[in-house]
Amino acid sequence: MIDHSNDVFKTLMLVKRWDHHTASGGYSRLEEEIGQGKIIKPGRSPRLLSERNSRRVFFRVLPSARFINRYTFSDMLAELKVLYEIRRRNYSVIHSLYAEDQLNLLLTYKKYVRPSLIGTFHLPPETRYMRRILPQNKEDRFRNLDGAIAVSRSLANFYAERIGRDKVTYIPHGVDTSVFTPDQTVKEQLDQQPMKVLIVGSHGRDWDTLEHVIKGVRENNLPVKFTAVINQKGRVQFEPYPEVQLLSNIPEKELIGLYRKAHLLLMPVTFATANNSLLESLACGTPVISTNTGGIPDYLNEECGWMLPPGDAAAVYHLLEELAFNRTSIKEKEIHSRTWALNFGWEKITKQTLDFYKEIAGRSNENQNG
Repeated sequence: MIDHSNDVFKTLMLVKRWDHHTASGGYSRLEEEIGQGKIIKPGRSPRLLSERNSRRVFFRVLPSARFINRYTFSDMLAELKVLYEIRRRNYSVIHSLYAEDQLNLLLTYKKYVRPSLIGTFHLPPETRYMRRILPQNKEDRFRNLDGAIAVSRSLANFYAERIGRDKVTYIPHGVDTSVFTPDQTVKEQLDQQPMKVLIVGSHGRDWDTLEHVIKGVRENNLPVKFTAVINQKGRVQFEPYPEVQLLSNIPEKELIGLYRKAHLLLMPVTFATANNSLLESLACGTPVISTNTGGIPDYLNEECGWMLPPGDAAAVYHLLEELAFNRTSIKEKEIHSRTWALNFGWEKITKQTLDFYKEIAGRSNENQNG
């Protein structure tokens, strides 16, 4: 955590945490790293009706909620708490950690919001939510933001055209490099074992490519063992391949052990900005095979992994086939993986975020005084 004793501004952070993130992972870690100001988190939404009927009632009461991704009654209450809080105390910055999921009332009533309003964006245009709102120009409401953080350069360019280039900056997602660490002894023990390939997560994953690769490994009897850490819903993708070890809802310590014991993380995607699994794997010294698309080039390079063309399942398979019998490049990339991941340590990301707070708050003060 960074010492903020000399900071003259107060922050109010609107936090949201996703169940699939590890205890030490996820963008909500920024809450702990900033370590100052007021934190507001949505509670659990009441379940008086089925989820579908609850959303229908909610959308009828608050039609604008239809155009916010995964926005719930509890998110609305959290925004109301923010509006109440800023009337009681003076804040310089309000930061929504998930702008697409949390910001509705604060944008609608922005003229009554004196602190600078900053939102972090995570979802690329290819996601289902963005494809739904873009034809209706519903993303225009984000113009009311005073500042925006994008977790990839491609996403920053996307929002710069819609919010304003002077308002948008790219600040990477972070990873806890003190928790996600390599174990060199474990790595050395892998030399005589079949190549262990780890698959983690489901968001934006290229299932067609994964299926092609797993099927090819089976048919050609390659010395490759797959382990997939995925939620219960995602297990259906692997039903035709019982040889893939499936794990769900495992403790963080066990996941870290899997990263360390793997030769590679296999993560082909159809879209991406930042990705927890990629950063966690690199921090554990495990190279990554992924796709040259979206934000992946911001977090992966040729020294610590491989980026292959989108949808090129054959290229992924042939790379695995080559690596299964010649692991020299894997060993070379292991050291660089950890070194590269250190660039995304939370202390560095926090400093960049605080600098942006000061820039936006200072600009807002100048506009108000002017």
